[in-house]
Amino acid sequence: MYYATAPNTPTRTGLLDNRLDAVKQQEFYDLLKDPAQRDLLTATFLELTGDADLSLPMNPALLPILDNVMKTDKPQPVLRVRRLYQWGWAAAAVLLLAAGGTYWMLAPHNNHPQTAAYKSLKEVKPGGDGAILTLANGQKVVLDSTADGVIAEQHGAEVVLKDNEVSYAGTAQETSINTISTPKGKQFRVQLPDGSKVWLNAASSIVYPTAFTGSHREVEITGEVYFEIAQNAQQPFRVKFGKRSIDVLGTAFNINAYADEPVAKATLLSGSIRINQEKIMTPGQQAVIDNSNDQLTVTNDLDTNDEIAWKNGLFVMRSTDLPALLRQLSRWYDIDIRVQGQLPKREFGGKLTKDMDLAAIMEVLSAYGIHSRLERGTLIIF
Repeated sequence: MYYATAPNTPTRTGLLDNRLDAVKQQEFYDLLKDPAQRDLLTATFLELTGDADLSLPMNPALLPILDNVMKTDKPQPVLRVRRLYQWGWAAAAVLLLAAGGTYWMLAPHNNHPQTAAYKSLKEVKPGGDGAILTLANGQKVVLDSTADGVIAEQHGAEVVLKDNEVSYAGTAQETSINTISTPKGKQFRVQLPDGSKVWLNAASSIVYPTAFTGSHREVEITGEVYFEIAQNAQQPFRVKFGKRSIDVLGTAFNINAYADEPVAKATLLSGSIRINQEKIMTPGQQAVIDNSNDQLTVTNDLDTNDEIAWKNGLFVMRSTDLPALLRQLSRWYDIDIRVQGQLPKREFGGKLTKDMDLAAIMEVLSAYGIHSRLERGTLIIF
């Protein structure tokens, strides 16, 4: 059974290897408990790590405390997102501040023993590039174990693999249907026959022809996919996901349509798209479709870069609840997650790099009372 180190236990870096005395530690915890200090403390931490929102006021009283915590762990300004465990528990706690004000979890807890199961959890590594290409004849090509070069030929169109991306060369004399799917723990890139670029997140797929003919270019997806569409006004592009569709000329947008999520989301970064042949969106907007009743709402209040951070190696949380975070972890680390009892109500904000080992993330979450153990390949949350 694995229990992550409790916040009052001396650990590798920062606050907990005794660079602060007991008085300073208690002062730090008291500040975390005070909801009025949340934005000030966050701003101070971001200032120290080179990613500050300078529009927030600074609290000089916090500087000596956090500076002492991070004096040997401060990342270089150009590396704004680093592994949390390199910064120490205090830094991790600030970056993952719970939006609901649950700072009491950072107060000292009882210690839990670490056992050999901890090593098993550390063996759960983050995902990487990889996918399966299914050709029209049903042949499957495992792309992450295939050498670069021409990997298939279909009626005159060559399928080319290079640097973890599939593209097409030549002109298909007869249209074939191909599918690229990413299992859990994998992501991949595709350049479609028309030159459009596609990024697939973990547990996603795209079905497309080897040549686009007719009045529309049409593909079908599952999971989460980011598109940069090659412009062709005479042949609009259409993306189908479930019973929904998006029509577009030339634009960049992201679709999150996992079946296990309560909503499907389409986020427009540039150009113009039409949802379900009715709602026209403009850049910076996001369409949210409730999967239970198909109700569609459009919001403007979001950072579109956050919505595509997954393809740039980041988990970004903005008032993200615990079940949503666990679903992301399950997909990226290719692991089943089972909850014992009732999940605590937590909302998180911040950024995590996707190259972190699962053990490091669970270590951070343990500071928020979210403990875990690994049993026969399943992560148990309790």
